[in-house]
Amino acid sequence: MGAPLITYDDGNRLEDIMGTIVTITPTDTPFMSSIRKGKANNTYHQWVRDTITTRADNAVVEGATFAYTAITAPTRAANITQIFKKDVSVSSTEKWVKQAGISNMYEYDLANKLKALSTDIEHALLRGSKASGNTSVARRLAGVLNYISTNLTAVDSGTKLTEDFYIGLIELAWVAGGDPNETYVNSKLKKVISKFSEKITKNINAEDKKFIQHVAEFESDFGTQKIFLSRDIPSDSTGYGCTLLVIENARWKMAIGEPVHELSKEEVAQTIHGQLGQVRGELTLEALAEEANSVATGLSHLAST
Repeated sequence: MGAPLITYDDGNRLEDIMGTIVTITPTDTPFMSSIRKGKANNTYHQWVRDTITTRADNAVVEGATFAYTAITAPTRAANITQIFKKDVSVSSTEKWVKQAGISNMYEYDLANKLKALSTDIEHALLRGSKASGNTSVARRLAGVLNYISTNLTAVDSGTKLTEDFYIGLIELAWVAGGDPNETYVNSKLKKVISKFSEKITKNINAEDKKFIQHVAEFESDFGTQKIFLSRDIPSDSTGYGCTLLVIENARWKMAIGEPVHELSKEEVAQTIHGQLGQVRGELTLEALAEEANSVATGLSHLAST
């Protein structure tokens, strides 16, 4: 009896490939998703700021003569709109060739580019540096971390994040007139906060036998902080260059000039045997009161030195 045909010798086998594409690239945008949205009507986008007199002792003598103080006029603040875009380019052949897990390569790549554009916007809203731009230099918006100056704390190298330091950072924003309610940290400092013991209750569900170790909210003397894990908050590999951001969410707003959208075929010249596409949007960030927020840079997630 001859030897049976085995798979190692069978060149007629069909390839076995899963019909679903697995993507590991993160697309979370916690800051952009949470802040309010408004309208921009100019590339130089402005808003008006005003303050009232702070609390003071106020008592007037009976029958006193009227006295008047000078009025302080409101001031303007501004940011620059930034254009964001992604392109799609697929040949006519690539559109009809059968793909694993893809029915239309153009539509598939377009959806991916929209997700990627959202992460670019998130990055700019948090870390962008303002630039007015010109015919050869792109306009750039200023992000949160470049707006906060009143309550900016640059710590000495090796300073570890502690509960007292964290509460003090929240207090800075509160004393300046804010009502801070959100904290944004990278993965390194998130683990530090999750190990805080004071003002945090961690429970073990006896039925599920599950211990909840992470912290989603932190209760302080100055209100409750929602803790957001952000991929765009700076950190470095040494463990000594971490940033912690405390904000009042209502003090930030995204002003949209041109909503993110796919340009029409008329706007995109089709110059290839295939399909070209562009995704574009233009927007900026309103920092309605930078004093109501605080940020610390240079923190360590390692043991104190």
